[in-house]
Amino acid sequence: MTDRTPIVDPQGRPARDTTSPVKCPHCAVPCPPGDVTKRTRSAGFGPDVHDVCLNCGHDFIGELTV
Repeated sequence: MTDRTPIVDPQGRPARDTTSPVKCPHCAVPCPPGDVTKRTRSAGFGPDVHDVCLNCGHDFIGELTV
């Protein structure tokens, strides 16, 4: 019997399955990392620049691919 501990990302959230298409967790639009037609960089104050969904504005905290 093996222990099936879930894999988590650095923030402690469950890691995404890399075999399934990446969708925005808020609006479910396909939003793969690096796709400039679906994501943009966050703008604002502070050093924490990250990806943002162009459809709904969801923050992909810790992801900077575009």
